[in-house]
Amino acid sequence: MRVKTRRKLGFALMVFVALTMVWGVNQSLPFVIVTPGPAFNVLGEDNGTPIIDVTGVPVDDSPGKLDMLTISEIGSPGYYPTLLELTKAYFSGDKVIYPAEAFYPVGSVSAELRKQELADFEASKAAALTAAKENLSPEIVQKMNVSIKLQDVGGPSGGLMFTLGIIDKASKGSLTGGKNIAGTGTMSADGVVGAIGGIRQKLIAASRAGDKFFFAPKDNCAELLNHVPSGLRVIPVSKVSEALKYLDVIAHDGAVSKLPVCSAK
Repeated sequence: MRVKTRRKLGFALMVFVALTMVWGVNQSLPFVIVTPGPAFNVLGEDNGTPIIDVTGVPVDDSPGKLDMLTISEIGSPGYYPTLLELTKAYFSGDKVIYPAEAFYPVGSVSAELRKQELADFEASKAAALTAAKENLSPEIVQKMNVSIKLQDVGGPSGGLMFTLGIIDKASKGSLTGGKNIAGTGTMSADGVVGAIGGIRQKLIAASRAGDKFFFAPKDNCAELLNHVPSGLRVIPVSKVSEALKYLDVIAHDGAVSKLPVCSAK
């Protein structure tokens, strides 16, 4: 009788442990998983609509790419990843885990956060247009009309590439010379490029998109030590004028090897 009781207790304990483990791996934890998102060529289209539409002036079709990179976030207030998802992300080669508070203030609500992301996106477009006008002739600025449309994207980090895309489309010739170039960075109205988040995952996204050059905010360089994919040259920029100067070298097959590269120093 005692043997049977012990067996029953042992079996019940095993079941309890198994159920506890299943329950544990499916519990949500306050972390955010960041993964590489899609790349958008700002010289091209999104769902059949030009991302940057310039009218009022002649527009040349550019043979190259100016890829704006994005990240995808798994986790938001009320919808955080499970322990199982976090474990898989930890052992992946292209995902990074952050504490939730690194992305979302305590007490924040998903709807409010999305609203802020869209507001930041609109501000980024406005700053990009202002900065682009400073690098175009007064005649073009007076005549051109610009609209920027990109679905399901928010935040300010596309500012640099929007600026370069507007300049490319509104001016004669091609800024890229047919090359595949990616980049990221916030943009101020006076042309200053600011740091962004998730840059390591954006490097992976650029590499997957076939880009060979990547313009990175100079203030992000310290994060990139030992994290640059093979075949991708990461060039630090702090102003639009620098990016345009480096684009000229790349487009005309100049001394690319002499262009600066990001370092941790």
